[in-house]
This record gives sequence, structure tokens and C-alpha cells, in this order.
Amino acid sequence: MPNGGHRRIGEPQLNVLLAKALEQRHPRWKVSAEQTRTIRSSAGLRPDLLIEHPNGQPLIIETEISPATTVEQDAGSRLGEILEPDGNLVEQVVALRIPRTLTFVERDLSGAMERVDYEYVSLSLAADGTTSRWPASGWLKGRIDDLANLCENIALSEQALAAGLARLEYAVSDIAIHMRKTAPPAILVQMADELKQEEGEQSSRMAAAIILNAVTFHAALAGHHGISSIDRMYITGRPGLISKRRIVICWDDILNVNYWPIFHIAIRVLLPIPYAIANRVLGIAAAATANLAGIGVTTMHDLAGRMFQQLIADRKFLATFYTLPPSAAMIAELAVARLDTPWGDDSSVTEMRAADLACGTGTLLSAAYRAIRSRHRRAGGDDTGIHPAMMEKGLIAADVMPQAAHLTASMLSSAHPSIPFGNTQVYTLPYGVSTEHGVSIGSLELLGVDALASLFPTGERQAHGTGDQGRMVIRRESLDLVIMNPPFTRPTNHENWKGAIHPNFAGLGNDPQATAAMAHRLKQYRRKLPAPVGHGNAGLGSDFCDLAHLKLKDGGRLALVLPFSAIAGGSWKKFRELLTKHYSDVIVVSIAASGSTDRAFSADTGMADVVVIATKSTGRGGDNVLFVNLYRRPESLPEAVEIARLVIDSPADEPNGYLTVGDDLAGKWLRGSLVDGGGAAALSEPGVAATMTNLPAGRLVLPRRGHPFLIPMTTLAAIGKEGLVHRDIGFKPGAKGDTRGPFVIYPMSGVPEYPVLWAHSAPRERTLVVEPDSRGLVRTGLLNRALEVWDTATLLHFNLDFRLNSQSLASCLTPERTIGGRAWPSFQPHDECWGIPLLLWANTTLGMMCFWWTANRQQQGRAALTITALPDLPVLDPRHLDESQLAKADRIFKNISGRSFLPANEAYRDEVRQELDRAVLVDLLRLPEDVLEPLKVLRLQWCSEPSVHGGKSTRPS
Repeated sequence: MPNGGHRRIGEPQLNVLLAKALEQRHPRWKVSAEQTRTIRSSAGLRPDLLIEHPNGQPLIIETEISPATTVEQDAGSRLGEILEPDGNLVEQVVALRIPRTLTFVERDLSGAMERVDYEYVSLSLAADGTTSRWPASGWLKGRIDDLANLCENIALSEQALAAGLARLEYAVSDIAIHMRKTAPPAILVQMADELKQEEGEQSSRMAAAIILNAVTFHAALAGHHGISSIDRMYITGRPGLISKRRIVICWDDILNVNYWPIFHIAIRVLLPIPYAIANRVLGIAAAATANLAGIGVTTMHDLAGRMFQQLIADRKFLATFYTLPPSAAMIAELAVARLDTPWGDDSSVTEMRAADLACGTGTLLSAAYRAIRSRHRRAGGDDTGIHPAMMEKGLIAADVMPQAAHLTASMLSSAHPSIPFGNTQVYTLPYGVSTEHGVSIGSLELLGVDALASLFPTGERQAHGTGDQGRMVIRRESLDLVIMNPPFTRPTNHENWKGAIHPNFAGLGNDPQATAAMAHRLKQYRRKLPAPVGHGNAGLGSDFCDLAHLKLKDGGRLALVLPFSAIAGGSWKKFRELLTKHYSDVIVVSIAASGSTDRAFSADTGMADVVVIATKSTGRGGDNVLFVNLYRRPESLPEAVEIARLVIDSPADEPNGYLTVGDDLAGKWLRGSLVDGGGAAALSEPGVAATMTNLPAGRLVLPRRGHPFLIPMTTLAAIGKEGLVHRDIGFKPGAKGDTRGPFVIYPMSGVPEYPVLWAHSAPRERTLVVEPDSRGLVRTGLLNRALEVWDTATLLHFNLDFRLNSQSLASCLTPERTIGGRAWPSFQPHDECWGIPLLLWANTTLGMMCFWWTANRQQQGRAALTITALPDLPVLDPRHLDESQLAKADRIFKNISGRSFLPANEAYRDEVRQELDRAVLVDLLRLPEDVLEPLKVLRLQWCSEPSVHGGKSTRPS
């Protein structure tokens, strides 16, 4: 016999121990092993493991000892089977490979089973009868906790969610249409007022959704606390009609238990509706709820959220973009995983405080609560025991919209809808200017105070003990976790809204005077902060970063969804400095894909965003950032949790690596810095990052080469002076807004006294020399100021808004002195002889990569700098060039100045660009010829980056 004659352990014995181990991972799982009479059509068949969950689909796990050549086939054969005795359909199965080493364990087999890695895949049955496999190829690897996570996350399929969502949306539409057809206009206005919205179809749909959600939650509570079922609410002899009077009485009884954020606003919306209309509305809602009961909708944290996110009003200005459920799951896992909490100890878990102060649909906080409960269960706890304390003090949410508070409370409560609790910490906050509250800016009021009054009660004791004002108390450095997708709005480049001069605060009926007062209040709070991150050009998201930092305790975890500019934009520089100084274990997750929508973790934003996770470590900050660059956002909860696990397990002593889900490449990770502007985000090639993190310091690191080449490098700030911001130069005829410049800018004609290079036109910007496109006409009485502007006119100009997939030049030369404009600001080197070397360098592949690395890459195929960020651009240091090299630069320029370049993203096939690369690196800088071969690889890698080609067909094949 193998192993010195010891008897091998068989698969049935291992299955029994596996069943016991898995059952310990969830207090409500019933896990059986090797049970006959389980499958209806084949009583003799024995599923290896069967997991039964009271609120989910049954799950069969088929096991086999490695190499387990038939286990996947065996597992797949279980799909579609009917289970006894309840007739449940098997829609999900797991194939599990057990390590062969376990068959030879002599002592502590249970302990050994906890320590080994298993291999597993899930198979799912779709509605059309087809089978899907996850991962698509290869096998997942993990321990029993990881297996338990998978089993929990596939308890309800995406197909079931889609069907439930469609049913909800149909019901909302039916209810809204019925109300709008039958209710008097004054009633519709009254309902909209309760929701702080303007009357219209959208507000009616929101009211319908709130009523439907309350009915759905009522169904989940029925049978507990003496609450009557929905069936007892029907009007005798009137099929399909539910009594509004009975519902209101019943919901009042529910309020005596609690659930105020859910049912209080639902009653306020329902009360104005005439009985005849309300009875029909409630009947439609009840029918939809009955259809949803079969898929356990009240326990799922994302279904109602998916519906509500389509209904949130004023999204354009409040920017309440919805975090997709898989994205939320990934973010929550990354955030909660590093919390220093004894997960098995009830008191330690319930002492935690997690907050979302811009909760929207509640998806992020619900995902965080899910991650907390999961860890508590895995550590042997029963999350039903911690639920009341978590609802009363552990989970804090706030928003300016009552429907957001309603939904968030619903989603948090639905983890255990039958368990009562006291006052919640879910708040609707004043927003705007009123006689009752004065000037209010929602959660951002907490920048200056520790306690706020809520518009609506958050619990029975608050409502009956202190009137209608619950108080939200969050002291400085009191939170363990802040998880938010704060508003992205910003005041610059924003369309005008009814004359509002502060669109950050537009929405919810705020007029221009109110928005001005709110903006002034925010400025007052900013002034009181020691080093505020909040910046007008960054938008309110940056102020929420201040709020999070202020309320987060030392050792607490920060988890934010922010615009991509947060890790590259100039107006977000103080945020990056804050992370570097006060945070450790920083993770930046972005998506290296084409198209702005595909680069977002939120729905409907139309812009790229990033996830920032960090631990507050006052006095122990650092700049070792883990950049995680996914090829696409996670598409399911299992995938999201698996990606988070891979990120958390990434080796701390390696510079980069791959994220593989099975055999599928999900993305790459690399370690880098935020000091250089976070350029490593959203990269698909770590080699590009390796080059760009070293090049500004003069070390040219290239692929397939062990030692760097040395190049003299500096920044524009050290060798010259940038020109004026275009607003200080002039404006085009008919322009509105800031018109302080001394020139009016007209199209080019004749012989201009003041030539201007104002705007982009890619076809006329293919050669290094670009003619001015405009002429400046001096405004009456402003000649002296115009002459001061003319003094900044130069030959050399730099691109500010570089569209890499259509434009060719990072820098250009005008034939004569020209005023740089909006797109091409002037740059004056301290020594005029440096202009040509700077021009040449800027348009080499490496020069363009420096521009791209430094710039904001919010939009694909585009690298944008502000005039204030231009001085930070890394460039060749011309001070290190001798006279012969300066003469060589002039000859290179004369040879190449009239030749046309392809757009920057086509550098891999641009013969002129490659000739310039050779001329600058080999002829001018005297590097050896062997620099060219690895540069060719780097050039191809850079042109393959989605942020460079932007999905254009001209990208490398």
C-alpha cells in the first residue's frame, strides 16, 4: 500500500467532513453528504453534497479526488434535476477537486482539510436550458472559506434577478400609469412634494416604486410581530383590490415595531391617493410581490436598487449614479477584508461603525454589511444575533432624497426582515435654503458639526420622543469604514442650469440665490479645515473626501468611487497628497478598456471612474500604491468577490503580476506612486509603467533590457515659463461668461498684428511647424494689457488637450512669435536655443508618453493638461546639451520639419515618428543603436493601451 502501508481515506469520508465544515460556515445552511432519496427521478442517486438555504436555491456539489477527470461532467448531469421532498429545481452546481494529499493524512484530518487549497468551478442552468460555466476556462483555487463564498454568491442566479427586475419595472409602470390617469392633478403634486421632486411622470414612478417596495417588505414581515399577511388586506368580493385603510393601519402597526425609514415615507406617499385609486395600486403591487416571493427577492441586496437607480431624479446635477452590484461587492470585499476586527466576537463586530454619507440606492453600504456578515459567519458567528445592533448603531447612511433613505433602509433591513430593531441610523438631510433649517448642504454640513437634524424620523422613539427631528451624530475620527460613491458634479465646464451660478448645488428646486448661499457655506467649512482636499474644479466629490477623512478613525478603512481625474487631475492633487501622507495600504482599482462607459464601476455615468481603498494611518503614510488594472468590470457577484480575493492576496514583495480567474486573465496589478499623478492606473501593460515611473528621473528602462539608459531629464518649470491661461488673453465674439481678456479672437484673415494659435485642427497640425489660426483684436481701452499679453508670445507652444488618436503633436513651432491660446499655450524657455530640442523631444514617442503619463486620462484616447499642470511635464533637459548637440538638433529639425506625422496612437507604424525617435536618442543624445529594438517593443505596448487608442481601428491588431 502507498504511504508506508497506511490505509487511504475514501471520498465518502472526506465528503462527510466537507459537509460538516461547510455547515459551520453558515448558521442557516443545512449541508448533507451522500444522501439517497434526494433526487426525485432517481432515488438511488446520491449527490456528494447538498446545500439547502432557506432563502436561496439548493446547491449540489459533486466531488472527486484529483485529478478528478469526470467530476465536471458528473456535476453538470445534476442540473435540471428535481429535489425531494419540496420539488426544487437544481439550477446551480459546483464541481470540486479534492487534493489527493488528503487521502494520506494520518492525524487531524479535519484540520488538514481547512489548510489545503481546493479546485472548483460552478455550472449554472439558464432559463433557455443552456449551461454556463464559471470561470469559462480553468479552475478556481481556494480554501473552504472561499468555496463557501462561492456557494453563497451563486444562491440566486443573474437570470432570476433579471426576471425579478423586469417584473418590478412592469409593476412600477402599471401603478404610475394608473395613478396619472385617474388621480386629480393636485394629488399628484402632493405626492411629488413628499418626495422633494417636481410633479411629473418620473415622480409618479418613484412614488409607485416606494409603495411597491413597502408592500414587498410587508410580505417579508408577515407572520412576525403579529403583522398580518398581505392576503388579509384584500377587499372581500373585489378581486385584485387591497384595502388602503387596512394597509395604512397595518403599516402603522409595523412602525410600532420600527422600520420607520421604509414605511413612514410610504404612508406619506400613499395617504393623499383617493381610496378607489389606492386600492387598485396596492393590488398591482401585491400581485408583483407574490410573483417575486419565489426567488427570495427580499433577501437580495441589489434587485430593488437596480430598479430605483433608474428612477432617481435630478441625476444630472446631484450625480447620484448607481454603483453596480458586482462593483459594490468587489469594493466592499476590498474594504472590509483589511479591517482589524475579531470577526467571531459579536461585541467587536457590533462596535464597528460603517457609513455611507451619500448613500443613493444603498448598494455600497449593503454590500459592506454583506461582507461583514459573511466574515462573522465564517468565524462561527450567527449574523441574526448582530443584526439589531448593526441596524441601530453600526450602519449609518444619509442622503438628501427621502426615497434614497427609504431604499437604503429597506436593503439593510432585508438581510433579516423578521428581526426587530430600534432606531436606525438612516437619515434624510436638509438640502437647500428654508426658514426651518436655514442654509443646508446635506451631509457636507458634517464638515463643521458633529450632529445634524434629519428631515424625517429614523425610528419610533425619535419620532415620538423628539418630534420629527432625528439627530445624526458622527464625531470626528469615530468611523471604522467610510464607503461612498459621492457626487461627481463640478462647476467648471458645466452647462448653465436656469441661470444657476453654482451648479454643484443645483437640483431639488434650488434657485440661483440658494445655490450661491450653499456654495458660500461650503467655502466657510473648507476654510476651517487644516489642509482641505475640497477644490471647486474637482467638484463635490473632493469635499466628500474631506468629510470621510475627518470622520474616519486611525486604522479605519476608506473606500471611495471617484472620477478618474482623482488620481491624475491637477485639481485633485491635494487628495493624492492626503493619501500619501495619512494613509497606507492604498489600492487604486481602474479599468483598462476602451470607451468611457466600459471604464466605469457605476451605471450611466458616461465617464471613467476609479476605486480608491486605503487605511488611515496618521503619521505612517506612504506612497507604495497597489494599482489594479482590470480588463473589464466584474460582471457577477462571484467574479467580484474572487477578484477582490486575488487583489488582497497579491504578493507584497513583487512589483507586478496578473489576476487570473481560472485560466481567464482578468487584469494586472503593479505597485507605483501617487506622487507622479497616478499614471499607473488603467494600464494594460506593466512594462509601460516601469518605463514611465523611471523616465522622469532620467532612467530609461526598456523591455528586454537589464540596465537602464541614462537621459538628462527635468520639468518645464525648471527651464522656462508657461504662457497665460486663455481667459487672460481673450474670447471669441459673442462669448458669455468670463470676458476679462484684452483681445477678441477672430478667425485668421489678412496680415494680423497679433497672431494667435487658439484652437485645434488636427489636419493642419501634422508637421512640427503650425501656422496661427486666429488674430486678436484689441478691445477698446485695453491696449496696455494687450501689449502685456503680446510680451508672452513665443515660437514654442505645448498642447493642452492632446487627442492621442487623432492629433499628432505634443508641441509645435509657429513661424513667427504667436500668442498661445486655449489649445496651444505659449512656452518661453529661459534660453531660446533650447526651443528646438524641447520641440523635438516632446514629439518623440517617449516625449508623448511623458505627456500622456502626466495628463488626466479621464476620456479614452485623450490626455489633458491644465495650464497650471503644464510646468510639471517631464522633458529632456536642454541644459545638458553641448554646442554640437544643439547644432545637431537644428539639423534634425530642418530635416524633419516639413514631414507629416500620423496621429500619436499610430506611432507603432509611423515611419516619420520612428525616424525622429532615432534622431533624438541616437544622433542627438548619443545613445547606442541597441536602444532602438526595445524601444520598438515599448512603442507597440504604448500604442496598444486603451487610453491611447481609445478603441479606434487604427490601434495595433
